[in-house]
Amino acid sequence: MKNFIVIVTLCLFCLLSIHTPNAFSQESCPKTLEEVKKDKKYKLVTENLYEFKQADFSLRCFYGKTEKLEAEIPFVADKIEGIWKAYYESGKINSETPYVAGKREGVAKGYYENGKLEFEIVLANSSPVSGICYKTNGETRALTDQELADFRNGKMPKCD
Repeated sequence: MKNFIVIVTLCLFCLLSIHTPNAFSQESCPKTLEEVKKDKKYKLVTENLYEFKQADFSLRCFYGKTEKLEAEIPFVADKIEGIWKAYYESGKINSETPYVAGKREGVAKGYYENGKLEFEIVLANSSPVSGICYKTNGETRALTDQELADFRNGKMPKCD
């Protein structure tokens, strides 16, 4: 059963990743609030939220209390489009969630702070379909229906 879930997840990932736009992946947010303030192409939107705009594309950068980058969110025509990235305070990637036309589509990924993959969740029409947890000891398990429901409500699964 585990192998079936892994195969289905990988097939869906391959299928959906073809449609996830990556045209603006070269642009990324500065890592600290100090850096973004120096970069004149970013404009202050609200406290600790800065935005870079170019035609229909914009990239919003959110900085936390420590003045380090917490999230970067790409938009096209005022809808989230591309990979929403969240970061640990260390600057390492925490999670990546793909969006197409404002809806979560594709495979969301969460990472341990050491950079290893913690979970993958297949998303369709903003709803989690299935997911896999990768434990630090190398074991894998399918996410439960409750964990998928929690993810729908903004709570990331914990695999260890």
